Amino acid sequence: MPKNPTDISDFAKEEINSIWSLAENKTQVKYDGTVAWSFEGNGIRTISSFIIAFQRLGLNYIELPYSLKTYERIQDLSYYLDSFFNAYVIRESDKQFKY
Repeated sequence: MPKNPTDISDFAKEEINSIWSLAENKTQVKYDGTVAWSFEGNGIRTISSFIIAFQRLGLNYIELPYSLKTYERIQDLSYYLDSFFNAYVIRESDKQFKY
């Protein structure tokens, strides 16, 4: 079963340490891809943090404002968008949001 990247309890201590060791690597990380991101809210610090992180990782990024506020199942929506994007970053306050 795949691990949920948003739930730390899905990972063993060694896996978490391995992830942090990557962050300690001084080598510049570059990723060739395009990220779709959706941010609910208007917090300028958080929005700026997302944009700066995308830029430092060398990512192309496209904001999909309110595009996730749909009655389509998230599985269907991501299926349609997968041909355009390599990753999704979603900050959603709705606790019922399922992915």
